[in-house]
Amino acid sequence: MKRLYALASVLVVLLVACGRTDLDGYRQTDGGPRPDVPIMDVPIPTCRPGEVACNGTCTNTANDPANCGLCGNRCGPTSVCSAGRCVDMCPMGQLNCGGACIDAANDPNNCGRCGNRCGADQTCAMGMCVGIACRDGEIACNGACVNPSTDANNCGRCGNVCPMGASCSAGMCVTTMECPRGQLRCDGRCVDVLGDPLNCGRCGNACAMGEMCSMGACERPPCPMGQTRCGDMCVDLASNPANCGMCARACGPMEVCGMGRCATICPMGTTNCGGACIDTLNDPRNCGSCGTVCEAGGTCSGGACLPVCRPGQVLCGRTCVDIRTDGNNCGACGNVCAAGTFCSGGRCATRCELPLQVCGMSCIDVRSDPANCGRCGNACAAGSVCSNGTCMAMCARPNTMCGAACVNTQTDPSNCGGCGRSCPPGAVCRIGICSTTCEFPLARCGGACVNTITDPANCGACGNACEAGQLCQLGACTAGMCRAPLRECNGGCTDFRLDPANCGRCGNRCGAGELCILGSCTNPCNGGRVLCGMGCADINSDVRNCGACGRSCGPGERCAMGVCTSTTCTPPRITCGATCTDPTSDPANCGRCGNRCAMGQSCVGSMCQTICPMGQRDCGMGCTDTSMDPQNCGACGVSCPVGAACVGSRCGTPCPPPRTTCGAACVDTQSDPANCGGCGRACAAGAACMMGVCQVPCPAPRQMCGAACVDTQTDPTNCGTCGNRCAMGQSCTAGVCTAICAAPRQLCSGSCVDPQSDANNCGMCGNRCMAGSNCVAGACVAPPMCMAPRTLCGADCVDTQTDANNCGTCGTRCPSGTPCLAGRCQCPAPLTACGGFCVNTAASPVHCGMCDNACPATQSCIAGRCSCAPPTTNCGGRCINTNFDPNNCGGCGRMCPSTFACINGACSCLAGSTNCGGRCINTNTDPNNCGTCGNACPATQSCIGGTCSCPPPNSLCSGRCTNTNFDPNNCGTCARRCPAGQFCQFGTCRGL
Repeated sequence: MKRLYALASVLVVLLVACGRTDLDGYRQTDGGPRPDVPIMDVPIPTCRPGEVACNGTCTNTANDPANCGLCGNRCGPTSVCSAGRCVDMCPMGQLNCGGACIDAANDPNNCGRCGNRCGADQTCAMGMCVGIACRDGEIACNGACVNPSTDANNCGRCGNVCPMGASCSAGMCVTTMECPRGQLRCDGRCVDVLGDPLNCGRCGNACAMGEMCSMGACERPPCPMGQTRCGDMCVDLASNPANCGMCARACGPMEVCGMGRCATICPMGTTNCGGACIDTLNDPRNCGSCGTVCEAGGTCSGGACLPVCRPGQVLCGRTCVDIRTDGNNCGACGNVCAAGTFCSGGRCATRCELPLQVCGMSCIDVRSDPANCGRCGNACAAGSVCSNGTCMAMCARPNTMCGAACVNTQTDPSNCGGCGRSCPPGAVCRIGICSTTCEFPLARCGGACVNTITDPANCGACGNACEAGQLCQLGACTAGMCRAPLRECNGGCTDFRLDPANCGRCGNRCGAGELCILGSCTNPCNGGRVLCGMGCADINSDVRNCGACGRSCGPGERCAMGVCTSTTCTPPRITCGATCTDPTSDPANCGRCGNRCAMGQSCVGSMCQTICPMGQRDCGMGCTDTSMDPQNCGACGVSCPVGAACVGSRCGTPCPPPRTTCGAACVDTQSDPANCGGCGRACAAGAACMMGVCQVPCPAPRQMCGAACVDTQTDPTNCGTCGNRCAMGQSCTAGVCTAICAAPRQLCSGSCVDPQSDANNCGMCGNRCMAGSNCVAGACVAPPMCMAPRTLCGADCVDTQTDANNCGTCGTRCPSGTPCLAGRCQCPAPLTACGGFCVNTAASPVHCGMCDNACPATQSCIAGRCSCAPPTTNCGGRCINTNFDPNNCGGCGRMCPSTFACINGACSCLAGSTNCGGRCINTNTDPNNCGTCGNACPATQSCIGGTCSCPPPNSLCSGRCTNTNFDPNNCGTCARRCPAGQFCQFGTCRGL
């Protein structure tokens, strides 16, 4: 139908170009358009996608009997309109509703039967009106989810259509001359000059490279934690010899910078690296010695670079291991499995779970392990991966490359939902989510939750792999094809309407916490939360589901931005409110707390930047491909005229093959003398264009039609004779206009049919199947005989006790989400039916205690009541852990001072620091509080080990720190002055 609609659109555009249309309300002549001569008073409406305007009314020409295929093409009194053609009867599976052929299984205006219109907040699924769940910011309008902030057909509310030339912005219809409040029009588009780096404060004021726009002013981003901006650079004032202690304070040629002070030697525990005093035990740029840089992502500990472990592994000592399978580090570093046991799923067991097998002391998945690919010890060569037990150059679907292994992130517990997202020991991976159990119909197979009904590697049971050429259908390996409504996908038969791993189409995986509802991935939770088990959780802050469902943080940790971190916020991370975040990458706190990046931007290096994929540009409203975007054709802001398309960065009319867009015209470069062989290549006077080459004259069997040399046997614009144009949807064959049939369909008696399934043309034209038989794979077959307890419903044998589409009796469909149990549409205990779905009202925050009783965004549903889960407390409507929250320490509203941390419900200084006047101070090194609070060292002394003293090799002489090795006034010892004309060298006065 999309192809037919596209051809219809092209024909309308061609008719407009030839002056043969009245759709735009003006008469056109050979002299061009004359907008001052209207020929009708009917206003031009704004039609929805899939509709066209016919005599001032929007209609769907695919099934309108009064405008079938084209405006004004009315079907006869005994005909109906199907797919833009007038036919005698509707195709199988459709109903005749007033001359229109309707699919009552999903039409919200004729749901289940003609005239049964679903409500505005409902959609039609399998012939029944059901409620739909829209994402945040969307509303349901006529059975579809729309964004009222930007949808011109539902601007601000359902049915509010913006007039021609207007757009919808912030839920309001605005004309091309207006912008929403707070924005200005710059170069034809509305921009926020308070935050747009290309128009900062005013149009055209672009910020310099490295600057960002903040409140209408260009400014440099703040430096990372622990550094200060000096000129154009961010430096560490504690160790930078050119900016020691303060900007522009440079140390002498024989001095170094340590702890923000210039000295002759570095303090104890640091090393002189180019004039900077560096702790080589922990500095990744000078690890162990000056200039030794750890590899990207590596860390420096004890003067040695620790390796970067690949996804799915952890660091044990100085070695990366997979604690889920390593028998020497099973579940945790150093946990060695006893003799006779193996490591499976992070636990020592006497046998491996299928389909894992024993390799040495470990349980290995030989389907994906590059060191044991297909069998133990079979290592893949360098550069290749292990996919489905075979070494190959790339991963086969649905697997993903994680390190050197090909894994299925929907089922692999070491890479659950993404590379490196490892499930806790004992947990399983279920559709990309870590869980303690596998919910029906999934079964546990080697730490993974798999669907044994459709998985060809575990068909019917763990490890039961189907043979080559077989499909896994309903838990059995069978040869042939999938039975409707099941579809073939990755060797199995599945239902695209319900399968979250193949939602709507094969390989379209729903994200973590999403459900597949009627072929669309939907998040049933609001407020940015995701579905974890039977409840909604915020994986950015929930310590029980941190970063992914089922991933719990350890004691003393909290969840910040989906990562378990210590309650102490260490650099470069900073505390923003109650959250410990990294300002170098956090789009909500980019560079500093509260600096939120605009939609479509990312935080990179503490700066908000719009990062577009290769080949795309940022044109103010997100990334777009200017080679095909009609609103930004060739460059940002260059909009194509109505009806034109953007092809190769130029505006033109969309052309069906083999024709080509040249400017605004649709031409055949094989025969067009003005564009012969390519756009703009004009033939000389008297020459014709033949097969894309200018030639004279026109050889038989081709003939001249105007200035073009064409083959009237195949040219659809000159079919049989010059000027005889074939109708839309037809081609020219042997000089006769015939219907175009797309494979595998073929032309039978003037109609396009599929001989593989058409009962009237089964296998070949005119081969009609007998009554009661169906056409399957081009052969007439009788309906199957069903064995008890299965019943024949249509052409399928089903169990009416469990089939949700035929529950109790044939054709009785259960609401979407409700299973069929014992021949009745009902939910299994303890679940309850709420809005067509089975939910646990004891744990569902959307239906807590009863249907539609939603908990606040920060609360959970516990035993059917909305409350905060221990150890959190309700503080102002938010669930807070008062043991570690510095803003609610020990109780709601008890805020700790800025330098204090909240430890076990009390504001305390961390180990190694002391409370001095409300600040946490290290009295071992603070010269203003040396050894004890308030004990300030003299200006020339430092605080070393809690005592005011001079750093070696200096000595205290008359209250000053001096080096007696070279001081002529204190040479060798205090007060020993060298005679005039002598100097002090290594503690001895010497003459010149």
